[in-house]
Amino acid sequence: MEFKKITLTYVGVKGIVPERWTQIGDGQFRRASSDNDPTMLFERAFAHVDCDVVKDVLAREIGLDAFPEPVGTLDTGTRSWELYSFDHHLPYLGTLKSDFALVQDGSWMYLVSLSTEPNEHNDLYDAVFIPVVKAFTPLNRQFGRLAGGVPDPSQGPTLAQQLGYGIDDILVVVHADDVGYHLDQTDGVLSAMEIGMCKTGSVMVPCPDFERVVSIWQKRPELDLGIHLTLNSEWGTQYGWSPILPESQVPSLYNPDGLMWGTEWELKEHVNVDEALMEIEAQILKVLEAGLTPTHVDEHMGCYWWNFDLTNGVMQLARKYNLCMLPVDISKMRTMGYVFPDSFWQFASNMIGEEKGSTIRKKVYDDWLQNLGPGVHQVMTHIANVTEDYASKVHGAHFRHGDYVYWTSPETKALAEALGITFIGYRELRQLQAANWAC
Repeated sequence: MEFKKITLTYVGVKGIVPERWTQIGDGQFRRASSDNDPTMLFERAFAHVDCDVVKDVLAREIGLDAFPEPVGTLDTGTRSWELYSFDHHLPYLGTLKSDFALVQDGSWMYLVSLSTEPNEHNDLYDAVFIPVVKAFTPLNRQFGRLAGGVPDPSQGPTLAQQLGYGIDDILVVVHADDVGYHLDQTDGVLSAMEIGMCKTGSVMVPCPDFERVVSIWQKRPELDLGIHLTLNSEWGTQYGWSPILPESQVPSLYNPDGLMWGTEWELKEHVNVDEALMEIEAQILKVLEAGLTPTHVDEHMGCYWWNFDLTNGVMQLARKYNLCMLPVDISKMRTMGYVFPDSFWQFASNMIGEEKGSTIRKKVYDDWLQNLGPGVHQVMTHIANVTEDYASKVHGAHFRHGDYVYWTSPETKALAEALGITFIGYRELRQLQAANWAC
């Protein structure tokens, strides 16, 4: 078996995966030798969580009454892993054999898992699972980072300096995704923006609460909002939306239920890039035609990150309408005059167990703030003041409410003030970008 090295700063892991396996999610890899191949590998670090909490969560997700007892241990020289092996049944995939390696290291918990069909288990256990566990290396300090890094003053004025701040200043953009997703999402973000740490967010144009967002935004034009470009409807018929362009114009964006495709993989399989760019521009124009001034565009579920032509098209639209955008090639786009923060972070799916351990989210965010250095740093959040109606429509409503609690908390504000952190939005960035392009 040939392996390639990986560094996954978002999930806090460095290690190896089989050479031809495909990354399909955060720390998740699929062999994909056929469309029906269920063989998957998962590597992840979790902060401030107890191993027993993780096992309870995993048991629920797998459909077991309780996580099984360990079948052995593996000493890798730096850690002694507990090993688990069991059969379980998943809809559409049938019976699988899953192996897990778990280890607690202080307040951090690390996990490696491999799921296979039973007849392949023994071969892949020795060829893939054991080598991956032995190569697992945690990256605690980079945990949660999606992209970017430390600004380099030797390359000229830093972004903070260009914005009028000092070279040693720490600037944070608390960005609220999914405005307009649901009434609770919209109201939670607007409430957080009034408190002041969260100063910006992005609106999902195809979503159910968009028209209400427009009516609020028209009365409050000072709101710093962008457009959360949307090509997926992840909750299906339970709570879904369609493209804003008719099916006759963008047929590849519609699934058989008349909605957007539910997953990134379905979208990739069916999408016509020209139609996707038509829909994306239509979403931008719908905001502009309402008399509103968006500050930026970003992506829902990675909608423009996976295809060069799609990325390039969004870059052209951002330039056409002078909108900042969530970057793909940071160094290249900076030389072209695009303006965006120095680093990007997200923690939502890394806080496993927080339903049982309410302090996990606070500890993770507190650690992040306390370890930030000079520069402009963006954290993606999903702030929502969740009601029963919202919780009944989507999974994971607790993490949206958790973001609301943290980013409206007086304790968070006091910590930020003690650390000398300044919160900003995208309006300042867009003004700098306009100057770069002489708009």
